[in-house]
Amino acid sequence: MSNVFEKTDVTYFQMPQALVRDEHLQQISLSALKLYCLVLFEAQRRTRLDHELLNEDIERFTGLSANSVSSGRNELVTLKLVRCKRGFGGRYTYTLLNPDTGTELVQSNTKASTRRYNSTPPLDKLSRDQYRHYFKNRLARREWSDTGSQIYTNCPFPDHDDRKPSMSINLAIGKWTCHGCGRAGGVLHFEQYLSQCDKRTASKNISRIFGAKVTGDLLELGNPEAIYDYVDEQGEVLFQTVRYTGKQLRQRRPAKKGGGFVGGIQGVRRVLYRLPEVLAATRVIITEGEKDADNVAKLGLLGLDGKPVAVTTNPLGAGKWLPDYSRFLEGKDVLIFCDADESGLEHADDVANSIRDLANTVDEIVFQEPHKDVSDYLEEKTAAQLVEFINQKTKMQWLQGAIAKEEMLITV
Repeated sequence: MSNVFEKTDVTYFQMPQALVRDEHLQQISLSALKLYCLVLFEAQRRTRLDHELLNEDIERFTGLSANSVSSGRNELVTLKLVRCKRGFGGRYTYTLLNPDTGTELVQSNTKASTRRYNSTPPLDKLSRDQYRHYFKNRLARREWSDTGSQIYTNCPFPDHDDRKPSMSINLAIGKWTCHGCGRAGGVLHFEQYLSQCDKRTASKNISRIFGAKVTGDLLELGNPEAIYDYVDEQGEVLFQTVRYTGKQLRQRRPAKKGGGFVGGIQGVRRVLYRLPEVLAATRVIITEGEKDADNVAKLGLLGLDGKPVAVTTNPLGAGKWLPDYSRFLEGKDVLIFCDADESGLEHADDVANSIRDLANTVDEIVFQEPHKDVSDYLEEKTAAQLVEFINQKTKMQWLQGAIAKEEMLITV
C-alpha cells in the first residue's frame, strides 16, 4: 500500500477494526482495498465523512487503472463500506459508512484531532429491546402490560381520550395500532402523534431517547410493495430485495435462528436475480432492477430455438455490477436493456464490458423518451411490439415471439 501514501505527508491512519476481520478480507479485492484506504485517509485528513475525489487523482495515488478504480468503487458500495454519488468531470463524492452495520455514520462533536464516529441503526431495524426501551420511555407515566412480544396500553395521544387499553404495540417490528382511534404506524409516526410535531422534531425527540443522532435513513417505510427473492442454483433463498413506497429499496437475509429475516446482506453470497432460469437459458435479457425483470419475464419471450428467454438483473441497482456475476452468462447470447438516463447508460456499458469476453454475443438497447425504461414502454406497448422492437434494434434476429396474453398486467 506504500504507493497510496508516497505523495502525502501522513505516516499512519486509523483502519476500522471491522474491515480487518476475516469475513471482510475474504470479500474485498486489492483494488477495492487500495481505494478504501485512500478514502479513509482523505476522511481523516479533512476530518469529514464525505468528500469529493477525482478519478485521475485516485489513479495517481493508488496506481490503479481506470477500470480497476471503477470496479473497486462498485465493490465498496456493494459491501456497504461507502456511499458514492457521481458528479461531473470524473468526480465522485464518497461517504464513509459504518463497516459493522452498513449504515450512515454520524460525526460526533469532539475537540480531539482524530474524530470519533457513531451510528444509529434505522428505525425499521431496531432490536426488540430497543423498541421496548423507546415505548416504555414514552409510556412511563401510563399503565401498560408487557407480554414480552406485545405492549398493551391506553392510547397516549392528546386528541384521544382513551379509557381502556385500545393500543397494541408489536415489539418485534416496532409497529403499533390503536383500535380506538384507528391510527397505526411505526416509531416516527408514534412520536409525531404523541408530541404533535413534524418529522424533523420527532427525529430529534427520538435522538434524545437513544442518545444519538437519528440519520436520514430513519424513515417510516410502511408495508412492502414487492419482495424479490435472490436464490442459489438449487432455488434456496440467499437474500431478498424489498421495495417500499417511493421506490425505497432495502435488502434482508434469512435469520440463522428463529426464522424470518434480518436487515442487510453483509457476508451473503451475491448472485443474479432468477439465477436458475439464467443457468438454464441460452439467451438472457438483463434489465436495471427487479421490477423491470419481472415485467419482461411475464411476457414469456421465446428465442429463435423456441426456448424461453431468461430475464435477470443484479442486486442493488445501477453501478453495482460485480465481476463474479459475469460467469453465469458464459457462452450465452445477452441483451442489455438500458434506462434512458446517464447512470443507466453507464451501468449498461459496465455490464457489457464485464461480460464481453465470456458471453457468446452482447447487445444493448436504449429506451428513450417518452419511455424511460422497459416497464414504461410496456405500459403502452404489447408483447408483440416489444419483440418487433428488439429484433429491429439488435444485430441478429433475437426473438421468435412471446406467449403472453395481450391483456397481461404490468407492475408499475
